[in-house]
Amino acid sequence: MAKMKRTHSIGELLKNVPVDDFFQPVRRIPVVPYDIEIALDVIEALGRERKPTFVIDSENSFVFEQLVKWVHADPSFEALHPITRKRIPGDLTKGIYIAGNTGTGKTWALDIIRIYLAIDNVRIKVAGVVRPIKWGIYRADSICDEYTSTGEVAKFKNLRHICIHDLGAEPQESLHMGNRIRVLQQIIENRGDRVDYLTHITSNYPLASNYILDRYGERAQNRLFEMCNYLELTGKDRRKC
Repeated sequence: MAKMKRTHSIGELLKNVPVDDFFQPVRRIPVVPYDIEIALDVIEALGRERKPTFVIDSENSFVFEQLVKWVHADPSFEALHPITRKRIPGDLTKGIYIAGNTGTGKTWALDIIRIYLAIDNVRIKVAGVVRPIKWGIYRADSICDEYTSTGEVAKFKNLRHICIHDLGAEPQESLHMGNRIRVLQQIIENRGDRVDYLTHITSNYPLASNYILDRYGERAQNRLFEMCNYLELTGKDRRKC
């Protein structure tokens, strides 16, 4: 069979493909200049507004330093390799997964950073549109409760920015009108296919743990690897301080 003659280059053909957000990754807009020491002082002050004993110390300083760098789209931003836990270059187009024991301040960290974002008017660009970075924080078990009550999870699949708190503490399956589904697994798999969304997670369980694998499956765990930078908070239960 004779080959068809190519009349246009691949590049020319791709120019005619309609733009769709699904194919347009998040593009970060650097917030510069900034002084990381001043930024950490501001974050510590924000924390003390809610809890006077809050402090950035040796147990949480790496996490807060990297969160500040993520906010400012600083190319020196680092994360941890989920398996080896060695420091690696972070990806500014991805969200954050923070693991740690109860009371180490996982959700607290992302909540403070959420407030800090508004101070510096941090924005991203998707498909040519500049948008502020804002997110709500939703407990994983509350998301399951909403499905049980309404049968809907589309909101959580389609929010451009979201923080899911306490992943792994929710019921593995939820029931609505005879339909039993793994709510969080569906949300993770759906969001993992969207390069134009940002997803942040807090959990008591490390990202590469067998618990996450067994609970959500290999596909969902791989999606979490692809869409989140991994960080860990260690140390004492700060709620008792």
